[in-house]
Amino acid sequence: MAETPRGQTLDVTHPHLADELLVPQDPRLFTEESRDLALWRGPLGHVWRATIDDRVHGRGCPVCSGLQPPAQGRSLLQVNPSAAQQADGWDPAAVSAGSRAEMPWRCPDCGATWTAEIRARARGHRPCPSCSSGDKPSLTITHPELAAQMIAPFDPMDYTHGSNAKVRWRGPAGHEWEATVSNRVKGSGCPVCSSGAGARARKSPDPGASLADLYPAIAGEAEDWDAADYRAKSSARLRWVCSTCGHHWSATIFARTQRTGCPACARRRRTKA
Repeated sequence: MAETPRGQTLDVTHPHLADELLVPQDPRLFTEESRDLALWRGPLGHVWRATIDDRVHGRGCPVCSGLQPPAQGRSLLQVNPSAAQQADGWDPAAVSAGSRAEMPWRCPDCGATWTAEIRARARGHRPCPSCSSGDKPSLTITHPELAAQMIAPFDPMDYTHGSNAKVRWRGPAGHEWEATVSNRVKGSGCPVCSSGAGARARKSPDPGASLADLYPAIAGEAEDWDAADYRAKSSARLRWVCSTCGHHWSATIFARTQRTGCPACARRRRTKA
């Protein structure tokens, strides 16, 4: 890259942006018009990619810019003052308690720092990992197969196997529900798959009548479940991944056997028509 005249370089024209530019990029080698893609770290520690001229024209950290302004009475400071006191370098009165942005926190007791979603902290979850760890191992250690099913804003690192906290889960078939950690450890599973219509939908197929037997191409798109365990006419709504474009979606097995395919591929075909 040719050397840029010193008076026009980013460190001179926009020193505040130059301070956020990460190595190996050198602000002395770029001007404010540069279209080069660079790596940046903002004041709160978030790292992202953006071109230099986009930054010059006001594009900032995508995490911080996605923070939701609070509705009346719904700021983090108002909803959970205790968590708000742990905000590290940002204003909890200016953001919504329901924001999904991952932000930095600092424990007033031990000084530890960590990141967590604002909405999780507003609900009382994701406390200081150092102070909350104690002597009991987390669910990720004792029951990793269950830990893998816990979904945001809940984190299995925050819970032990005996916790009575009610959290959200997503099972292998894609169904979501709420249950306490202790009940899951005791054997409680997906209510859809284990009872009523869900149980009937999962009824074991007769020999030679499974989806894998009758529709092997469709069965090959099953996402994290065994097509040999389901009847080809099953009404179970499960997850699929397109073998052509990689799109993920949910649909009943019966619908798939009626030539209902990938919705993303279908949209592309309509667009080209």
